[in-house]
Amino acid sequence: MRTPSDLLGYEATNAAIGWLIVAVLCAVAVERALAGVEWWVAVAAVTAAAAVVPPAVARTPKEMVAWEVLAAAAIPVAAPSVGVAPERAAYVVVAALALVVAVELDAFTDVEMTPDFAVGFVVVLTMAVAGLWVVVRYAYDAAFGTDLLPDQTPLMWELILATAIGVVAGVVFEVYVRRVSPGHGIERTHWRDLR
Repeated sequence: MRTPSDLLGYEATNAAIGWLIVAVLCAVAVERALAGVEWWVAVAAVTAAAAVVPPAVARTPKEMVAWEVLAAAAIPVAAPSVGVAPERAAYVVVAALALVVAVELDAFTDVEMTPDFAVGFVVVLTMAVAGLWVVVRYAYDAAFGTDLLPDQTPLMWELILATAIGVVAGVVFEVYVRRVSPGHGIERTHWRDLR
């Protein structure tokens, strides 16, 4: 059974595709800035920053999270640039970023996550961010008299959707780790030696 840390590797092809994904994320950030959607610029920047943690820690540009995991995070970030509803894409981004964080926590810290725990981590983190987003919008409405929050029923469906997205992302990730993982990995001890 593979663990999320097995998704890190030295393959040049993986690194090239990973850096291409980072470039796309930077281009999306610029495009969103020109469109005047500042909060989406932050989403693209955080996703790109999460992608460059492995090469920064390892001090080699070849050390990237598997490109499939990065693509899963980058596609929903780029989706609003081509007209997909940003509210729905935001929760997919959160779920995908949770996957990236799970891989990086497993690889760079003393935290050891089984694939099952990583699935739970993704679901809970997605739900937590959805709840926090509701609180932020409520505070903004209260402070500035806006109407960002929908009525109670659509709000509850939004939270249910965020939870469902987290569950689907977690299950897809587990299937990927257990069955499809390219197997390009390095030993945990190597990463611990780099810290």
